[in-house]
Amino acid sequence: MQDQDITAAKLIGLALEEYCLVTNPKQSHHFSGSTEKIHHTIHAASQKYSHVLLPLKDLHFATAGVYPYSSELFTALWMLTESGILITFWGSNGENWIERSIATDSQTCLDRWKQENFADNFEGLTAFRNFAKDIGDALLLQ
Repeated sequence: MQDQDITAAKLIGLALEEYCLVTNPKQSHHFSGSTEKIHHTIHAASQKYSHVLLPLKDLHFATAGVYPYSSELFTALWMLTESGILITFWGSNGENWIERSIATDSQTCLDRWKQENFADNFEGLTAFRNFAKDIGDALLLQ
């Protein structure tokens, strides 16, 4: 990856955007808002992809509790929510879910970012796409 300023938060946001645009750009995607499920999912994905997607190395997980927990991931999710990239919804039954906001130019911006960061790095692009699919599939509410 060439973007030296990319954070784990930005990478996760871009990955969810990639997932939404690849699976169905016209449909709203509801992802689990469960802290436990999100932390389990990102922990597993970061173990699998951090050797290629280096910002994931910035997420440190405590694994001694009920589930892997990362204060850096908590902060990343908060940043994505505060910036409007992720939108949290609460149902009347106390359940919550998140959506990835998609702008009209999202596809163009994402394609440009991938070209700039993975132009000569097929392994990195493949890892990014697989990371997006893994976390999207795991967190998508049916």
